[in-house]
Amino acid sequence: DEPFSANLGGAHVAADDSNLLRATFSGQPVRCNNGVNVEQVLRFRNINMATGNVSFDGTVNIDDEVLPGMKVHATGDIVVGGVVDGAELSAGGDIRVAGGIIAKAHVRARGAVSARFVENSQIIAGTTIAINDTALQSDLQADNQIIVGVKSPQRGRLSGGSARATMLIRTPVLGSKTGGVTQLLIGINPVLDARYQQLLKDIDKLRDDESKLEKVVKHLSTHGDKTGLLERAKSSWQQALQAWVKHLPEKEALERELALSAGARVEIGIAVEGAVDLCFGKKLVRLRREYATGSFSNDGEHVVFTDTQGRATAAG
Repeated sequence: DEPFSANLGGAHVAADDSNLLRATFSGQPVRCNNGVNVEQVLRFRNINMATGNVSFDGTVNIDDEVLPGMKVHATGDIVVGGVVDGAELSAGGDIRVAGGIIAKAHVRARGAVSARFVENSQIIAGTTIAINDTALQSDLQADNQIIVGVKSPQRGRLSGGSARATMLIRTPVLGSKTGGVTQLLIGINPVLDARYQQLLKDIDKLRDDESKLEKVVKHLSTHGDKTGLLERAKSSWQQALQAWVKHLPEKEALERELALSAGARVEIGIAVEGAVDLCFGKKLVRLRREYATGSFSNDGEHVVFTDTQGRATAAG
């Protein structure tokens, strides 16, 4: 018998059993001389029916394609060297696809998502979506920004489908003369907005409860406490007051985050073509004429287009 190697990666010999290896962290076990290494990166050539669906605590690296109907989940990053074809990817980190995301694929990352192109698919990113070439007939959602045409500034295009971002949407060409309506929503974070609206409801209810308890305490103090409820009412009133006050810092923090979206903009590198519905928060404009290089923003009252000379005109 030979002992386990003393230089294993991600594994060590158990202190109470010389015949037992324990993993230092979650990962993929890989046989080696006199032991097993544990790698935090799980590697595949393709993801298909032969490999089955993948769920891994770490990073998944796929050399080639992820085929239709397959699912890949990773707590870390997902790196794909080929195409994501009608598959489902979800990552706790970033997702990087060297090829395209096509055929009703669903890609979701807590971090950023990047790909060469995307067509007829959905991408949801916690920070940024970066598309090297074109985004066609897809649903793109990013908490921060969406950038199309990263490596194709002369032919990159965002056309059809929808794109939603909090701070920035940038594309060389927006819309299509022959396609349907392209929908853009900018300047609002749906997650933060939902949290803020729920917080306002919670604060209103707590404030209402606090006000009612205050009236009960004043009534009992003025007219007498025959049933012995005054002390309990005072305690409940103080608790309601503290709960209400406790929510105010969170409300102020959310308001500061939401205020950042006031500087949101849509940047056009070459032109706007075809029909585009552009929504800044709750302000909707329907673009039905061509625009050249410039940017769209919200001046507080109107959605305006600013050209390369700095001239601003009402959009729509």
